[in-house]
Amino acid sequence: MAAILDDTGLNDAGIEIVNRVGRREITHVIHDIDGTHSLIRDWPPVMSLSMYWAKVCGYGEGYDSDENAQKLIDRVGRDELPEMYRICHENAGFSAITQLEYGVRRAIQDGNVPSSLPITDVDRERNLAIINILSDGRERY
Repeated sequence: MAAILDDTGLNDAGIEIVNRVGRREITHVIHDIDGTHSLIRDWPPVMSLSMYWAKVCGYGEGYDSDENAQKLIDRVGRDELPEMYRICHENAGFSAITQLEYGVRRAIQDGNVPSSLPITDVDRERNLAIINILSDGRERY
């Protein structure tokens, strides 16, 4: 049984189709479940900057505003972020959520979270232990 792709009837609303292929048999498929192809596409500079931004700037009010998103986009490729690059490369086989979790936990550890979020010394110790687990690639899900 052959799998068929037919993009001739696709509605273009909200989707940019650069090159239509018409109706043809699907012969090959790539499923990038673990992010390894992201390395090929040079994704680490973008992901590492996102993690760094989370670590340094935290997730205060308006962190996801259009203005802040543009600031982040404008910085891609401008900063040397060896710690974040290392995490992105070492965790290439893990999900992006693991990489993002690392950035969020570093933001918490560095105190870059809203002051309304109470973090005790015990919370900080547990968080640091998890950071070390993530950094060493020892997390288990």
